[in-house]
Amino acid sequence: MSTIGAVIVSRNDNYGGNLVERAIYSLNSAIETYDEVILVDYNSRDKTLFEEVESYLIMSGKLKVFKVTNEQHKQYIESFSGAQPCNEVLGRNIGIRRATADFIISTNIDEIQPPRRYIENFEHKDKMLTVARHGTTVDHIKSIGEYHEIDKIRDYLISHEYSQAWAVTREPWSLVEWPGDFQMAHKDLWYHIRGYDEWLLGAGIHDSHIHRKVKEMGGDVILSYDIPIYHLDHNKKNDYGENCVGNSNACLYGKYVGQLNSKDWGYPDDSFKEFRI
Repeated sequence: MSTIGAVIVSRNDNYGGNLVERAIYSLNSAIETYDEVILVDYNSRDKTLFEEVESYLIMSGKLKVFKVTNEQHKQYIESFSGAQPCNEVLGRNIGIRRATADFIISTNIDEIQPPRRYIENFEHKDKMLTVARHGTTVDHIKSIGEYHEIDKIRDYLISHEYSQAWAVTREPWSLVEWPGDFQMAHKDLWYHIRGYDEWLLGAGIHDSHIHRKVKEMGGDVILSYDIPIYHLDHNKKNDYGENCVGNSNACLYGKYVGQLNSKDWGYPDDSFKEFRI
């Protein structure tokens, strides 16, 4: 049977409020579901988010944490004004390049991940799977179960109805709102497309553009409304009051710009401090 891993990017800046609580539930659900969980702690100023949550996590040997320092971040984005301080495209690619699973899921720090049975039969090597997420809150999750009671929480969520993301019709690539909360593909496909576009260093669009990239490079994208993933809703501010520019959506229209990532996408030769539990 194929192995499945997840890549998650984080930063210890309390993005969205209640970040620590959201992260604990999210990481524990990932640990319960996947064979491997890669957490990229990107550009935390002091203590990593992993260090904040470590004592509450399920000990499994599955979790690998890679720390991207402030200095490395500055080096990576020096030619781009207004880059995300927790840079999603760079963090995701760094994680994907270090994942070893057959199938790799790029997801976020505020998702309750689905039970294994909903994804274990996905075996397409030339297709990317994205999911229409459901929405809830961390306070609601806390009312259902404790940090380690993932099965209890997921059983409850699956047995009740929650609002769900809707289809996108304004352009042909995204398929659904918030497509980046869960994007699954075989490792060979991630390497074929060279991950997320590292010129999209601002906020947004990269998770839609990668759908276009997959299709333009000979693959396909599948959308599922049946895989139960639950987003813990939040605001879009962090404790530092930092700002970044938004990526232009022009890359979703007109002529495809082509492959702009080098063979060194995801900085495969760079060293990062690593934690494992």
